[in-house]
Amino acid sequence: NKGYMEDYVKTQAELAANEKATQLILERVKYLTALTGLCPQRVFVKELKSSWGRCSSDGKISININVAYFDVECIDYVIIHELCHLVHKNHSADFWALVEKFCPEWKRIRDKMRN
Repeated sequence: NKGYMEDYVKTQAELAANEKATQLILERVKYLTALTGLCPQRVFVKELKSSWGRCSSDGKISININVAYFDVECIDYVIIHELCHLVHKNHSADFWALVEKFCPEWKRIRDKMRN
């Protein structure tokens, strides 16, 4: 059945792409936690409906798997943003100062992601 094979191949391709995206994001998380010294309790890579990342009050971060389709500086910005929420649970001046410490180009990168 041709339709079945097409669906199967499509599903396998999506699984492979998701696995590669997850691997890339987790490698960047590992690098950036070492760089910043900011370590989440757990990291989830999954599809998020309305954001690139989230940080829960109990120290878990989620990164939207679709961020992997951006270049590395964008991936790193999203991860750094969420890691900084481990220290500041808001978007205060102190939060943005910490983001800027680890990602001086954050404004340019964020603007690039919005376009």
